[in-house]
Amino acid sequence: MSGIAHWDDVEGIHAADGHLDAVWHDLGTAAGTRTVGLQRIRIAPGKWSTPAHIEHAEEEIFWVLSGSGLAWQ
Repeated sequence: MSGIAHWDDVEGIHAADGHLDAVWHDLGTAAGTRTVGLQRIRIAPGKWSTPAHIEHAEEEIFWVLSGSGLAWQ
């Protein structure tokens, strides 16, 4: 593996249930990472990417590439 992945080359997986609706692109696995995850998440307008949750052993960092939204922390 090259350690490089582009989201155009990674098939997205659509997950929708109630107020959750997003397409997930697992760039970390595509790039061959072992201890770091990297997801591109395209969230449908007015929807959430994940249910409210707590992280105990990892951190989440978000970049908004386009549009706007609400981050509830």
